[in-house]
Amino acid sequence: MSDKSENFQVEEHKCTIHMFDGRTITGKINIGSLERLSDVFAKDQSSFVIIYDATIGVDDRKRTFFLNKTGIAWAEPEEPEKA
Repeated sequence: MSDKSENFQVEEHKCTIHMFDGRTITGKINIGSLERLSDVFAKDQSSFVIIYDATIGVDDRKRTFFLNKTGIAWAEPEEPEKA
């Protein structure tokens, strides 16, 4: 049994995703070894985007969503917080 966690990278980016059905989801996406957040949508071959620590609209509950890329109207990266 191999340990795949050795190659696992976490490079999270905050973003807001607007769905075609009108919902707005705000949370974090791990881009891993990709260069930019946009690469998750353009270069990653997966049909789904995973967004975690996410909220929908005004709901405060933090959840994880597996979003089908075909349901995403557009995504907006959040500005990084300044220290």
